[in-house]
Order: sequence, then C-alpha cells, then structure tokens
Amino acid sequence: MAVPKFKIEKAVKAKKKARIALDGFAGSGKTYTALELATGLAAGGKIAVLDTEEGSASLYGNLFDFDHLQITDHSPLNYVEALKFLGDKGYEVVIIDSLTHAWAGANGSLEQVDKAKARYGNNSYVAWKDVTPMHNKLVAAMLKYPGHLIVTMRTTVEYALEKDDKSGKSTPRKVGMKPIMRDGVEFEFDVVCDISMEHVLVVSKTRLPVFDGRVVEKAGRELGEEILADLNSGVALPEPAPEAAPPPSPGAAHDQDSPFDDNDELPDPGPIEIDEPFQAPGGGTVQPLEQQTVAKAQYGADGVPANPEAEAFDTNSDAQAALLRTAEAMVDAYEDGDTGAVETKYAGVLEEPGKLLSYMITKLHLSSAKQKEARRSAGFGDTPWPDLTTAQRLCVAMHADEIAKEAKVAQADATS
Repeated sequence: MAVPKFKIEKAVKAKKKARIALDGFAGSGKTYTALELATGLAAGGKIAVLDTEEGSASLYGNLFDFDHLQITDHSPLNYVEALKFLGDKGYEVVIIDSLTHAWAGANGSLEQVDKAKARYGNNSYVAWKDVTPMHNKLVAAMLKYPGHLIVTMRTTVEYALEKDDKSGKSTPRKVGMKPIMRDGVEFEFDVVCDISMEHVLVVSKTRLPVFDGRVVEKAGRELGEEILADLNSGVALPEPAPEAAPPPSPGAAHDQDSPFDDNDELPDPGPIEIDEPFQAPGGGTVQPLEQQTVAKAQYGADGVPANPEAEAFDTNSDAQAALLRTAEAMVDAYEDGDTGAVETKYAGVLEEPGKLLSYMITKLHLSSAKQKEARRSAGFGDTPWPDLTTAQRLCVAMHADEIAKEAKVAQADATS
C-alpha cells in the first residue's frame, strides 16, 4: 500500500524557542534591552553576544553574565558559520547585535551586490542572483538555531508620498520606522519590538497574542521571563528525524556553497599520491609517494642531501609545487587553444587526474560562490561544474587562485 503524500494532524501549540527582533535608532537601548530579555529567557543557561558593533556590548560586561564573540566580516555566510559555532557550544540564548550589518555592513549583502554588479556589467538583477541565496541561508540559520535568538536592527525613518487634494502636489509624510535590513525580514520573528529614544518598547508584531500591542518602559528581564513562560506552555513535540543526505554525484560536492570565508585556515590536504614518476613543467621528476619518503629520509639534520643523487623534488611539498606547475601548464595550453595537449599529454601524466583536481579544490577552498566567479572569469559562463571536463575544472581552479590572490592583495592594501 502506498504511503500517503500528505498527512493531516490536529493543530496544537508547541513549545518553541524565542525569535525576537528589536528595532530602534542608535542610542535607543537595543543592546541593553536585548541583554535584559536574554537574561530572562536563559533561565540560568549560557548567553552569547555575536557582536558586530566594534565590541560595544562588552561595555555591559559588569552588568550581565554573557560571553562575547566579535566579527568584523559581515558576510551573511560569516553569520551562518558563527551561529553554527555558538549552537555547537550550547548557548541557550544568542544575541545578534546587529543584524543590520549583514545587510549594510562591510562585506554585507549590499556591498557584495555592488561587487557582483561590477562583474556583470552593472546589472543589479543578475548580481542579486548571487547574493540572495546567502541572505536566505542566514534566515534559515536564524530559524534553525537550537536556542533562543534575539537580533537588533538599526532603523531609519520611513516616509510615504501623499498627494495634497488642494494643491495636487505630492509631499513626503513620516509614517514610522523601517529596519535597515532586507524588506520583509521582520516576518521571520515571533516578536518584533520597536524601541524609542526614550527607551519605551512597543510590541509591533507578534505571534504570541498575549503580548500584542504591549508597551513597556525600560523593558527588563521580567519581559523575557514572561515570553519564556508563554513559549514553554505548549506541548513538547518530538525532534524531527534528520534527513538522510543523498549520495553525491561526481563533482557535486564542490557545487555546494561553503559557510567558510575564503581566508579561513584550512587543514593541509595531505600528500598527493601518484602512481608513476613524471616530468613536471619547469624541471624535476616527481616520484611516487613511497619514493618521496625514502628520498626525504636521505636528508641530514642541516637540510643538505646526504645522497648527492637524490632527486630535486623529493619532499611532499616540492611534489605539490610541481603538481601546481603542471596544472598551470595545463591551463596555459588550454587557454592557448591546445585542447589536445591538455586532454592527452597533461591529463595523462597522472593515472588519476582527479587526484590533482581534488588537491586544488581543497587547497584553494573552491566554494560554490568562488566557482561561479572563476567559471565566468575562465570563459565558461554558467556551465554547471559536473559538465566541465577535468581540464576545464583545473582552468577554473587556477582562475579561482588568481581571484583569491587579488582579494588578499586588496585586503592588505586596505589595511595598510
């Protein structure tokens, strides 16, 4: 008998973790109020502040018990990684102070769109196709965080044009506050509060009816305790079973967006195992791994070869360097139009060319976003990664390497 596709169940109020947004102008008391609410929600559990405000939350370290994590790269994916890190550490409450920087901060969504526009002929529509998935990952990470989550967002004054019936002219009229974040993000939260410069909190949106329209002057931890009690009054539902991951298709593993920043330190991919010696462009014979090990043992403590006949490339690092030169030669041949040399001579130097490719993907940390940029730079447009040949993938990897080097140079220039 076939399993039904849909299942109808009786609706019940379920226990859940808080998702709270605090909006207000600079100086309205968002951070302090967030710490008060977090203290009430934590019920003795650990609190962490994900601080993007140059460490401003730490000024309250003598008033509240919390841990502090500061980030300066405001990429949405950096927020995602930080939330995963804090979740794994078991923090009952996390405060993101502020979520606005993921939108309008250094390397935030708007800045990344500007960078993407430069690549796409100033076409903002196409640029957003690269950035929107990052924003969506951030929203998903906030909703899935295993504890309570409070975010702060800066606001700007929102105006609407209204037509004067007498003069026929349209004039702007102040209609309220607008969070500096992507439109509609406030609908992701269970409780949204506006905080005035007089520190008056107004619940402007909520899924918890008892708090609808609540006005609180200088809200304290008691409000957090009330919210916690309401959320805990529901029925405890069983944890959903984790979905089984489908088996990856060839090359598909590298089509997944990486949550890591490209400057993160990665583990060394380890030795490159080859089966037959081959001549690397630029000179030197690269030996199989076991011969590399034997040759390396022939070195003395001072680094001088004990055996004068030892090959020039006799350590794993030298072998990797030679392999990279091989990749560069393959790319040069490909870009010169000599595809035959790439697919025969160079692709044949290794019994499994995929080993060289695997090394480069690991070493260059080729995330999906970088692949897309490098694919276009290499002239392959939006051709899916699995549809590229080994030589084409190496070409993309080398372009990604150049892009990464340029980014590091730009970052060094910016900080000097």
